[in-house]
Amino acid sequence: MCAADGLLVLLDRDTTVIRVVDPLSNAVTVPALSSVVDASSSSSTRADSVAKVFRKPWVINLRVINGAGFDDSTSPPTLVLCLRGMVSNIIVAKPGDAHWTLVAPGEASYPEYDAAGKLLFYSLLSWRGRCYLTSPEGSVYVLELQPLPRLVGIIDQRSLCAPDRHYLGLVFSFLVPDGNGNGGGRMLMVRYWKNIKFFGGIESYRESELFTVAGVTGRIEVLELDLAGRRLIPLDTVYLGYRNQRNVKFSAYDLNSRGTEPPHQFCVDEFQRVLPCARPCNLDQYLACYVDRAHALSSNCIGHASHENDPY
Repeated sequence: MCAADGLLVLLDRDTTVIRVVDPLSNAVTVPALSSVVDASSSSSTRADSVAKVFRKPWVINLRVINGAGFDDSTSPPTLVLCLRGMVSNIIVAKPGDAHWTLVAPGEASYPEYDAAGKLLFYSLLSWRGRCYLTSPEGSVYVLELQPLPRLVGIIDQRSLCAPDRHYLGLVFSFLVPDGNGNGGGRMLMVRYWKNIKFFGGIESYRESELFTVAGVTGRIEVLELDLAGRRLIPLDTVYLGYRNQRNVKFSAYDLNSRGTEPPHQFCVDEFQRVLPCARPCNLDQYLACYVDRAHALSSNCIGHASHENDPY
């Protein structure tokens, strides 16, 4: 189904039981996805709307499960799953639990999503034993499991995006590791402003910070997360996504030196999907693919399912 921290996360379609497989040891079983509770509310409506998706295993669309991670603050570690689309939520469970538990919005609360029984988030990253999430505009939250699973704010970026534009597909913020998350390295955010006219217009930015594809001017930022200082630090390298640029080579562009790294060639497979010619991906190819999160034209080179024509 997906991978998390080097382990395989597998779903048994017949029973909806999740198994976490370590290639060097045996599989560990966690509860069936058809059993979900909401520990933050006396109402079961939100939990039922999530669980019912998995109560007919023969019609499960695995695209609804998009992203996984582990939180080491419990023993054994807790598995975290992201659910997308119409059941947009985060659920957690660990071996020995009787059911999955919904993560409460906490400080990531948005009235329009709360009312619909959903959780607004965009990306998940396991980092040094904890799970971090972003909202579309780039606010950063950490998952706290005690006393109840909830999201706690670290970096607030809500002022950058009007409330009615959080879900309109105009800005996307992704968390990615730079180096070894268990030791050195950094946690980075790639933020893609799809159409800059909604965010101050061209006159608000330097020309070198913008690019235009198919008549739409956008902006891509690469930022380092300073967790202790609760801030985002801009970096000087731009990673352009290859969506709508599939007929040209790709490379990272350094704003200071105005130079590029050696370009990477992308090609088309038998299904007319774009993918790097040389794999596995290195960091800049990974970032480019993350910008093209929807994978409308690209292959799933970073392990995310395409959402094109997704009923969820």
